[in-house]
Amino acid sequence: SLYGASYIHFPVQEAKGVTDISFRFRTHLSDAMLLLAAGKTDYCMIKLEAGRLK
Repeated sequence: SLYGASYIHFPVQEAKGVTDISFRFRTHLSDAMLLLAAGKTDYCMIKLEAGRLK
């Protein structure tokens, strides 16, 4: 379990085709950064804004 400002960092190999990711989050917050995967030229961000997934 992660609490507050905790995070997980892990290296990811370059995708050569299709990459599947699945995860589950539980939070009481209405605004939060849930996932940020950033490279040198692109990124993937999943966040909550006002309780809605964006």
